[in-house]
Amino acid sequence: MPDERDIEPVHIGDRAVGPGEPAYVIAEAGANHDGELAKAKRLVDAAVESGADAVKFQNYSADTLVTRDAPKYWGEGTQYEKFAELDVLERSDYEAMAAHARQQDITYLSTPFDHAAVDLLDDLDVPAYKVASGDLTHHPLLRDVASRGEPVILSTGMATLAEVRAAVGVIEDAGNEDIVLLHCITKYPTDIEDANLRMLSTLMAEFDYPVGLSDHTIGTTVPVAAAAMGAAVIEKHFTYDTSLEKSPDHRLSADTEVMGEIVDRTREVHAAMGRAEQGPTEVEADGMRLARRSLVTARSIEAGERIRRADLAVKRPGTGLAPELLFEVDEEVWRATRDLPGDTVLTAEDIERES
Repeated sequence: MPDERDIEPVHIGDRAVGPGEPAYVIAEAGANHDGELAKAKRLVDAAVESGADAVKFQNYSADTLVTRDAPKYWGEGTQYEKFAELDVLERSDYEAMAAHARQQDITYLSTPFDHAAVDLLDDLDVPAYKVASGDLTHHPLLRDVASRGEPVILSTGMATLAEVRAAVGVIEDAGNEDIVLLHCITKYPTDIEDANLRMLSTLMAEFDYPVGLSDHTIGTTVPVAAAAMGAAVIEKHFTYDTSLEKSPDHRLSADTEVMGEIVDRTREVHAAMGRAEQGPTEVEADGMRLARRSLVTARSIEAGERIRRADLAVKRPGTGLAPELLFEVDEEVWRATRDLPGDTVLTAEDIERES
């Protein structure tokens, strides 16, 4: 668990994000709109239905993102061909997407992949910027994003700690200390055994900023486990239909039901975390009274009679003298202050200690 003393929460809109708060769940719609505004709005609606805190898209231009022959992660063809196929939305479409999110009372976020996209998102008044793992070393873009004065959510996939430190330094040098770092494995999809969740603890120990997870595994196990480890943010690829194929991310995305499960389970994890101090809680009051034991008379004892260890048993409930006092019985002189029937739970008023 992170040391909460030195980590200030980051505010995304009116939501505090950081230690002590429920995980901020981002439905990463990315390019799962397939280049269609109607699908983008449907993704917003589905994210609202799932209970996510934010829905996030991506803003890029194929011409400024990749070379014409950059290979794809999988399958035939090039990255350029796939990005160009999805890079068809107009500025007015993004304005409509953001407006629809506001109407549905969900936070609209996006990942900019170039300076023009940063300008657009600035105009859309986004409350935070997400920077993808691949751009952690793109310091000019980081500086531009950081200079806009909103929180920066930075994925750290593929990066060494030295590279993360350098990226954080660029953001800080731009005058921005509202940073959230996301542990990420840049593999689509990521096998559970490759999730490397212990890196969350490393990032928490190394940086005085909230730490979360950008998850590429299938299912709910990894994000829920991350929440239990103290992840302040859970970002998960999201679609309303995993059978869609135009965007390559549909197949590794959580649908509305799975995303809703993640939201519910991470909220339950937060409620279950409680406090770090060892000690009885308020809800254990009955347990202390009923499950603990007391000193109990093993036979009838008359008023004034000396009480010895053999005269006592240790039984429930825990409403009388504590069992550890049994060691004192033969070292001190205890006398009954009243007639005590057998099986009587002893209280302080039932005995008189003689010096």
